[in-house]
Amino acid sequence: MTLIGYWPLDSETTEVKDYSGHKNTGTVNGNFSTVNGVLGGKAYRFNGSNGNCIETSAFNPYTEGGVTICGWIKASTHYTSPSTNKWFLNHLQDKFNRFGGFIGKSGNMKAYLKINDTMYSAQVSGNPLNAGEWHFVALTASNNAVKLFVDGVEKSKIEISANIAYIGSGKFYINEYKNDDTWNYELNAAYSEVRIYDRPLTKSEIQYLYSVGSRGLQTTSKKTS
Repeated sequence: MTLIGYWPLDSETTEVKDYSGHKNTGTVNGNFSTVNGVLGGKAYRFNGSNGNCIETSAFNPYTEGGVTICGWIKASTHYTSPSTNKWFLNHLQDKFNRFGGFIGKSGNMKAYLKINDTMYSAQVSGNPLNAGEWHFVALTASNNAVKLFVDGVEKSKIEISANIAYIGSGKFYINEYKNDDTWNYELNAAYSEVRIYDRPLTKSEIQYLYSVGSRGLQTTSKKTS
């Protein structure tokens, strides 16, 4: 298992460095502010309008047949029935092949995997991202299942039969999903300690990242790699 991308989001610059060693550098689109992060430093906050987000260079995290996207999110608004889907962490090859998470217009949180325009989604009833609170969200996908974890707890799972390696290189978006050239699907939220691994982490590995982060400890010296 390899850490493909690691963005602490603890700086105050428009260039967002990837500390995984893979140079998947991100760039802030639009405006942002900073708040106190999970581990004592800063965290990027976006106001939920005008396509404000982070967009990385293109890379492929699916080569080992699975993937995990995880990170800490602090929503400023508790979305219960948004007018559009609100996307938080998403990797896109194109609109037909992608993986990530969003709050749907029904107010339910979903982890989704789309391969060759076939959508698989694991859904939790309601939105667990309470306003003003940090929550650790982990999304995992493999050829067999899509899972959604919140604060170390598996909230939803859907069994599938798919070839995740079909998805190729694409950009990663923090706080957005770019549909062609259309933006404005973002949250009013802050983000901290975002990571991508090239296989689905186990429940115990996700619980470890949550417990260490929730204690405000630095995980880079203890990271799963």
